[in-house]
Amino acid sequence: TIYINTQNNYWAKVTDSLGCYNSDTLTLNVNQVPVNAGPNIIDCQKDTVRITATGADSYAWWESGLSNTVLSNQALLTHIAQTDKIFVVRGIKTEGGKTCENQDTMSLSVNPLPQILLQTQEICEDLDNYNLNLMLASGTPQGGVWSSSRNSNWVLAGALFKTLTAGPNTTPGHILTYVY
Repeated sequence: TIYINTQNNYWAKVTDSLGCYNSDTLTLNVNQVPVNAGPNIIDCQKDTVRITATGADSYAWWESGLSNTVLSNQALLTHIAQTDKIFVVRGIKTEGGKTCENQDTMSLSVNPLPQILLQTQEICEDLDNYNLNLMLASGTPQGGVWSSSRNSNWVLAGALFKTLTAGPNTTPGHILTYVY
């Protein structure tokens, strides 16, 4: 029995007990499937993750440990990030009349969404500079910067909301973003 798995030319010689021999040459072509699941990804919870495999003619994606549940039969796997996962892709490629397959994995690490808790505040209508940080409840990450999507001049020094300049709450309201 001879086991060979490297592409090359092989020569075999067989000799019997009388010293008679014969030989033959074999050319071994090894078809490879360089399937690649792509790089590992770190993303935020609830984000849509798009993972693209390369290197094969057809694909099947599944979550590691759940091989009987195919998530996609395309090169592209679209997934909503909830928890850390390892995805496996099997690539199949036909070359020279032979069909071969290979697998690769990639890991998805999911960062949880930050918790932000706001407290209801009442202010006087003639107050011009309202410190938005006063709305942050205990446990909310501190040290962030506020901004307004409607007008960048409505928030000063990252936290002071210009209530008189912004005017009364209009539809869709004052949309403020807090980034830390």
